[in-house]
Amino acid sequence: MKMSFVNGECNSVDVARALHYDRQTLLYSKTLIRSSETLPTVLDWDVLIYALSYVEDKAYQSRFMRTCRTLYNAGIPVLMSGELSIGWDMNNLSDDPGLALTDSFCCFIEKDPRRALHIRHMYFRDSIAEQYSFMDIEEEEEALLERLRRVIGHCKNLKKLKIDLAEAFFSALGFAATVGSLPNLESIELSNAGRAAVAAIRKFTATAPITHASIAFDKDDIEDEEVIGNIRFPELLCDPIAAFGPIRNHLVHLHVDLEPEYSVDDFNSYALALSCPNLRSFDWITWDPIDIAPEFAEAARKRNEKSPLQWTWSMALPCTVKYWEEVTLSYREQFPRFWAILSQLRPTHLQLSIVMESLPTAVLSEVVRSTTVTHLWVRMALVNCAFRPAFTVQTMLLKLLSNLRTLPLAFLVIELDYANQDTLDADRRRIRELYGVREPGRPLERPKEDRLDIALATLDIDAAARKVASTSPGLKRLFIRFSRGQRKDAAWEIIRNKEGSTSSGDLRALEEVDALEILRASVFKRHFADSS
Repeated sequence: MKMSFVNGECNSVDVARALHYDRQTLLYSKTLIRSSETLPTVLDWDVLIYALSYVEDKAYQSRFMRTCRTLYNAGIPVLMSGELSIGWDMNNLSDDPGLALTDSFCCFIEKDPRRALHIRHMYFRDSIAEQYSFMDIEEEEEALLERLRRVIGHCKNLKKLKIDLAEAFFSALGFAATVGSLPNLESIELSNAGRAAVAAIRKFTATAPITHASIAFDKDDIEDEEVIGNIRFPELLCDPIAAFGPIRNHLVHLHVDLEPEYSVDDFNSYALALSCPNLRSFDWITWDPIDIAPEFAEAARKRNEKSPLQWTWSMALPCTVKYWEEVTLSYREQFPRFWAILSQLRPTHLQLSIVMESLPTAVLSEVVRSTTVTHLWVRMALVNCAFRPAFTVQTMLLKLLSNLRTLPLAFLVIELDYANQDTLDADRRRIRELYGVREPGRPLERPKEDRLDIALATLDIDAAARKVASTSPGLKRLFIRFSRGQRKDAAWEIIRNKEGSTSSGDLRALEEVDALEILRASVFKRHFADSS
């Protein structure tokens, strides 16, 4: 849809409809933005105020608002309603804000503290904590911190708070009491958390309406027993039950990130799930450190296999679920737990990653034991599989398809993800060059293909599609994706006759744009956005 302005005249109703049905016209119309100084003489006030909510770029929105006081006042709630970031922007490495941006933000709120009531989401990036994480901060900086504390206290309607360096933030800035007093805070996300961050969480009252919590513990802050604010911390950091004590009755979604060798050996993850009576999503991430001492590696591996904590949340759920996502299988020892949980949850939609590096191909013939999964996204991670002499893509797919024929599938995505070492090295060099780090004598070259690259590039995907369609009588849509671009992705719609049988003529290849539209509208849309 296009809008044309003739002699500065237009129908306000038509413009309002255009803005409502075609956001992109307003968001990316350079002519409209550049002529914003004359907009008040072109459009009615109701249309101008209505248009403010569609200008998502903050710089354009600010320029739009500065055309007159009426638009400025009307635009403040819109300007403050999105994510408000304070600190260093990773997407703008050349910008060094120092104290100026924090001071500017404080001045903006101090002129009219009511503006803070429009703030819903605050994100404190890395640098705001790094700048003030020194004990000998100057008097000017200390005064600015006090102003920032008062400003945060004015944000009574804040719903979501995200802090990168949470330990430095709460240690140096002393914001624990201020954050704990916010009455409408519903979501907290803390990275690099230590004792001070845990102490801040414990300052929340039992009536705090926090339903979403994410905490990533920092191993460098897990040291000997320490006392902070009259609270003794022996192994508290390793026990989220104690950390989330005051607010766990309200938690609905909980994410905990902790490296396994820093967690207590007898930690009861079932008790954590059960201690939050309203929990519906529990994501426990444990990382297998690559530099763990050999004498401890075997014990750590066995402990993780015995109780894969990232799955135990589901055992506390009394009901079935529709969508189980981000399941990863890397070892045979994980399969019994996976099958047990699958039979309990009975999901209809499953997003599964299978890491084939150490798995025998034969296990694929029974990987998904379910009579309820109708929508499946299965990612086959093939890293290092080129070094397995007997491993072939064809054999892997045949074993996988023999399992899929037992499922009542209607929607299937098979994602083949393989990058050889040369490709990974090239990716690392490319990233380093983006950040200005060049390796002398190492120009960027096209990565060399190995046997798995060639196997994927020459794979007969039409034959594979016919095989899937003939063995899965309920399947309606099939997608085969190549994460590393060995060849173009493909998608088909399967046309069935009344008997439900299919033949090669019943497969209709989908155009790329149609396939992408279907994936974006599916339950897998978030995973699709991450992988595309």
